Amino acid sequence: EGDPTYDGQDLVINGATVTIDGPHSFNSIQLINNAVLTHSACTANATHKLDVQVTGTMSVDGTSRIDVSGLGYLPTRTKGNTTTGGATGSSGGSFGGLGGNFFGAANAVYGDYADVEEWGSGGGEGSGGGRMRIKAATLQLEGQLLASGKAPCNGGGSGGGVLVIVNQLAGGGSIEAKGGDSSCGRGGGGGGRIAVYATDWSGFNLANISAPGGTGGAAGGAGTVYLRDADEGAGTLVIDAGSGGAGWTPLGVAGSNSYPLSEPVVIRGNATHVRTEHPGMTVEIQNSLTVVGAQLLIEGTLHLLSAGTVSVTDGGYLEVLGALNLDAPLNLKGSRWISVSGSISSTVPVTIDGSTIIADHLVAPALSIVNGGTLTSAASTGTEMRKLETEVAGTLLVDGTSKIDVSGLGYFAHPDQRQHDDRWGDG
Repeated sequence: EGDPTYDGQDLVINGATVTIDGPHSFNSIQLINNAVLTHSACTANATHKLDVQVTGTMSVDGTSRIDVSGLGYLPTRTKGNTTTGGATGSSGGSFGGLGGNFFGAANAVYGDYADVEEWGSGGGEGSGGGRMRIKAATLQLEGQLLASGKAPCNGGGSGGGVLVIVNQLAGGGSIEAKGGDSSCGRGGGGGGRIAVYATDWSGFNLANISAPGGTGGAAGGAGTVYLRDADEGAGTLVIDAGSGGAGWTPLGVAGSNSYPLSEPVVIRGNATHVRTEHPGMTVEIQNSLTVVGAQLLIEGTLHLLSAGTVSVTDGGYLEVLGALNLDAPLNLKGSRWISVSGSISSTVPVTIDGSTIIADHLVAPALSIVNGGTLTSAASTGTEMRKLETEVAGTLLVDGTSKIDVSGLGYFAHPDQRQHDDRWGDG
């Protein structure tokens, strides 16, 4: 670190492990024959990062890797290299995704998904992933870029931070910032954060970029992957647990009750669970939100602006604990269900196509329920009676395969819950 002796040269790492700390620039870098490029481990008093700029090509062959796994914040340490607010007990560390709570609590998530400038947090026992920044004209990646958390017993570290800025990304390799598994079924680490900026990535499979959470008795949540064509004004945020932990990934930041989504967001995978960072938030969809087979929980208000789109497909489901305000149509085809605890208020026609909407109150200029669609209310409980109210200014269409159905959702059969009210049938 701070030694520029080899800067500006062609660097070949052949079958060796080389540690580079801090910012350095080279003409080219080549990793061959099981070579490893890394940075020093963070300590309680100092942090280290890999920050290389390459004028020409950086190549990593299929046997080699750039690997900063387990080199981030030490166990129980988090943003700012402090134990204040760090993971406790046997919980996992958090960064992009939440660590799993086990005999304690995970730390809060932090950082910017589009500008990755942090290290992964330590869990109860495992260190977080380190931090790398790769800038090059071309990255020919046949091997791996890794920034995963350590995977001990008592709380895995979170995945670390990866920022790649290149003109061309090509090859059959992979990029991963995985949360550390718990080897004995305790807290898994949350996934890290990866951001990739490229002008041309046609020669690379973007599905090979991932930030899954760690597994354990309390699994970690998926981290974030941000992909942006350098020629475009916006990128895409992808949250995908893949085959990793099925914990939670928060949207939004602490201390703010408003979270505008101005770029496309894709939430996908049966193990992916995303929720707002804290209750009471208002999430504004200004671009596109796509939920594919995953769960999205909004613990506040969801507002779909006129320029935005929301698509829930392939068995995905959306739950809104506040109001759902629509200035553009929903695409619900193939969704499992959408549940809204508050009112659904739409300025455009609503179509329920082969899916289920669970709501107390729906207001729309027109409503169509088609292809096996269902409109219903939530079930009443011993302390709260639920009902379905609809206000449709124009046409209400229910085709022959669909229904509005509140059967079995009235009073319970238990004698203590059979208080008479003309609005609901007795149990």
